[in-house]
Amino acid sequence: MILAAAGSAGLISCNDLKPAKEEPQAAPNTQVQAPEAELVSAAGTVLIRIPGRPEWQEVHTGAQLNQGTLIRTDNTGSAVIRYIDGTTLFIQKNTIFTVQSASQAVMEIASPPRIASPSAAKSTEAPPSLELNRIVPFGKSLELVGRVDAGSRLSVNGEIVDVSGDGSFKHFMDPFPASTKKADLVLKVTNLAGRTHVLKTFYDFERPGEDN
Repeated sequence: MILAAAGSAGLISCNDLKPAKEEPQAAPNTQVQAPEAELVSAAGTVLIRIPGRPEWQEVHTGAQLNQGTLIRTDNTGSAVIRYIDGTTLFIQKNTIFTVQSASQAVMEIASPPRIASPSAAKSTEAPPSLELNRIVPFGKSLELVGRVDAGSRLSVNGEIVDVSGDGSFKHFMDPFPASTKKADLVLKVTNLAGRTHVLKTFYDFERPGEDN
């Protein structure tokens, strides 16, 4: 059908009378945080606490982990997580671990505080404290940052580590061979009473997409 325009000699088709198209509404600005790491294995009791939530919950292999997520293991638990950049980290028992941004290239580990008890206070069998708080890569070398009991002796892979008077340490390891893909780390601390504590972990130098 053709309609005549009132007061005009021209003609307008019905198609020309269609209402103007509505502009699409902008999507809400909801940013979804991309995961920083994945839980690749878990043994024993492994729990996580999501940022902003007070409760701990069970977690299973394959779980995606965002920045700020806490991972807790008890005396039977251990876990391995892999960051999006390929860095792999082993989390030992009795540990609380904070997932950091992979871009920081820093592993943050913190042992839970000890709970004193009368029997524990009298015991001389307690192992010396050993906390590995950060592993920072510099090429094929690694910087280890942590703390032991004051007065303790510490070594990593046989290298003697200088320990400050308060027990803190910051140690640059000798460079690993260029072909090293995974560096095994064995930290051994001996306190003034002669008690020894050994921590075994590793650092994975490989990155996704690289040829083996």
